[in-house]
Amino acid sequence: MSMVGFGLVLTALLISHTAVAAPYSWTMTENALYFGLGRLGYVLGLWLIIFTFFTGGFTFGKAFMSRPLFRVLGKLAFESALITPLAV
Repeated sequence: MSMVGFGLVLTALLISHTAVAAPYSWTMTENALYFGLGRLGYVLGLWLIIFTFFTGGFTFGKAFMSRPLFRVLGKLAFESALITPLAV
C-alpha cells in the first residue's frame, strides 16, 4: 500500500509538468480532470502512506522518525504552532 501511495503522490506532483513546460498544450477536458482529480490523488496517496505507517507496515519510516533529531524537531514544531497565533 505504501508503494501505491508513493506512486499516487509522485504522479500527482509530476503530471502537470507538460502543462507548465508548454502552456495551452492540455485540452479543456484534461485540465478539468487534473484540477478535479489531482489533489484527490495526492491526498489519497498521503493517506495510504500514513495508514501504512500507523498499521506497522512501514518499519523503515518508524525507525527513521524515532531518531532523536525528529523528536526535537517535533517538539519545536509544536511549540512554534503554539507561539505563532500570539506573534501574528
